[in-house]
Amino acid sequence: LRAARSDIKKLDLVHRLDRAASGCLVLSKKVDVLRYLQANWADYNIVQKDYLALLRGRFCPKTNVIEVRLAEERVQQIKRSVPKATGKYSKTKILEKSYFGEYTFVKLRLSTGRLHQIRAQASYLGHPLLGDEIYGDYELNRSLREKGLKRLFLHANRIGIADRKGAIVVEAPLPQELTKFLEGLTTAP
Repeated sequence: LRAARSDIKKLDLVHRLDRAASGCLVLSKKVDVLRYLQANWADYNIVQKDYLALLRGRFCPKTNVIEVRLAEERVQQIKRSVPKATGKYSKTKILEKSYFGEYTFVKLRLSTGRLHQIRAQASYLGHPLLGDEIYGDYELNRSLREKGLKRLFLHANRIGIADRKGAIVVEAPLPQELTKFLEGLTTAP
């Protein structure tokens, strides 16, 4: 992006996404804005982060919040989060739910920001994200690759940033490959 926009003197990432996820990224052209955003990135009154995900199984319709204590560990050179009583508190709100056969499509909003938070929480609850190579169902993922899902079904679709000067909303539609896979599933009540 820096090479494509050589007219911009400074361009830095404000945050990161999991390598396997897709979606919105916020960049800054000014150092003072970069510092402000990075200092407030964990303040969920200022920054809202919404994700779309597809989970294995039919997630409980009454559950609207996921709260789990997560601790970071290294397992075979892979850094991951695991549920532990001594871990850091994590919270994710479920904004919307719909069912596609034996899968649950969810729109989620982070209330905390832990390593692989959504992925670790979903797996802990027995509903891992489809295509997840770290926390997922390996046999299911292999069969889904044959049906066209060749990646993690996790997408950062909206970031809203509000401060006293106003608000910025950044949105990214679900990638075509995920939309196509979702359309191939049977919807269910």
